[in-house]
Amino acid sequence: MSAIFLPGDVLLHYEVLGRGRPPVLFLHSWVGSWRYWLLSMEEVALLPQRAYAVDLPGFGGSVSLRNEEPRFDPDRALEAILHFLNELGVVQVVVVGHGLGALMALYLLARHPERVSRLLTVSLPWDTGLLERWGAVSPQVLAGHLLTDLTTEELQVAYKEASKTPEGPYRQAMAWARDFWKQVALPSVAVPWLLLYGAQDPLAAPPQNLDALPAGENRHMVVLPETGHFPMLEYPRRFHRVLKAFLTAPAEAPLSDLALKEEWQRRVR
Repeated sequence: MSAIFLPGDVLLHYEVLGRGRPPVLFLHSWVGSWRYWLLSMEEVALLPQRAYAVDLPGFGGSVSLRNEEPRFDPDRALEAILHFLNELGVVQVVVVGHGLGALMALYLLARHPERVSRLLTVSLPWDTGLLERWGAVSPQVLAGHLLTDLTTEELQVAYKEASKTPEGPYRQAMAWARDFWKQVALPSVAVPWLLLYGAQDPLAAPPQNLDALPAGENRHMVVLPETGHFPMLEYPRRFHRVLKAFLTAPAEAPLSDLALKEEWQRRVR
């Protein structure tokens, strides 16, 4: 376990694997912690690139040392990410964000575009109606709905971590997410941007087309069939093939070249 101290006596927990450039930062969703990114971090480390994953303040191992109730505030979370990057000497990073983490990745890009070299959003929520529906339930109920298949050790660990999600930060993060598209002015995304969705995701359904989302100079959407909210755990081989193809694609190559190849669609874990 690694951690850095943030202003205000907050401990920010993070994990790191591998060596190489460009570095990749993984951001987790509403339920769970950095833990479900472990397989993805191992794949990135083999490229080789350095992979980081953090627990956003209020989640997982990122806690207040003043015995305060855990809470989530997007501006504090953004400051924590920037402080983390600065402490580790990371000038620019590839960001892979999932659910809440996808919104935080866009928030980082909106406020500090110079820190993001390319962007992969997984299960990026854009339909506020779905967030209204599921935001009313507890994080434990949502975890049980999103993680119905517990046939692998990774899924079991993810469910256990998700079930421990504190109520306060979960509610606060859901409330922020519901108003994200009204409150955050996001200009056209200049960096390569891949949007990845699970076709069966009940929380973040894929948009019918990209016109519902901010424009991008080089953006592309991939929808994984028969996949829900946790594609990195439900079909990890499929997900990691897409991830590694995105990370290793030449900067000038159009992301539309990342077609969903037949072998990526096989029902393999």
